[in-house]
Amino acid sequence: MARKYYAVRKGRVPGIYKTWKEAEEQVKGFPGAEYKSFERLEDAKAYMEGKNECICPELDTETMIAYIDGSYDEVCGSGIVLCYRGKKEEYYFWTNIGEFKDSRNITGEIMAALFAMDYALKKGARKLVLRHDLEGLEKWATEEYRTKEPVTRVYKYLYEQFCRSGLEVVFEKVKSHSGDFCNDEADRLAKEAAKKRSNVEWTLRDFESTMKILDQKRR
Repeated sequence: MARKYYAVRKGRVPGIYKTWKEAEEQVKGFPGAEYKSFERLEDAKAYMEGKNECICPELDTETMIAYIDGSYDEVCGSGIVLCYRGKKEEYYFWTNIGEFKDSRNITGEIMAALFAMDYALKKGARKLVLRHDLEGLEKWATEEYRTKEPVTRVYKYLYEQFCRSGLEVVFEKVKSHSGDFCNDEADRLAKEAAKKRSNVEWTLRDFESTMKILDQKRR
């Protein structure tokens, strides 16, 4: 079980606690108590300091972190928060590929993952840490889950292509709405993109030829 940190910003004794029992003693019955749980210590510290924003962790120069999420409204929306070489970048875009539409928010998160892999290679990163909340994202890539839908089949195929190009992809699952500010920001961006809004134009390269290759493999 992943460890949680309980940040009590207003309570009997403000601080960061490692168990809910300790934190509850500080907030139960306390008027106007402010507290929240986090999976990462740095997010708990940011909350205590009143910083409700995404703060990039320190990384080596060859590692990129991508917080990604997907949403669905009018179209499939993708949200991405990237941290690389001390710089934070945010991107959001939408996808309306007919074969993918039925997968809705799953399509949005998969497209966000593929965007991050493509971007990492273009920027010269050798390692990409994908922080995501979609259960199947790693399992489709590693064949623990069968890739039945068109979008998951394309995802697995392109994931393998990116890995062959020299990119190491590390999957880190983040629980939705767990207090991770960067993950929450990716969620917000994905919801924005699902309304047909974007700040970058990106789509799958050679989509039709990729589908043909996958169809031939199934025969």
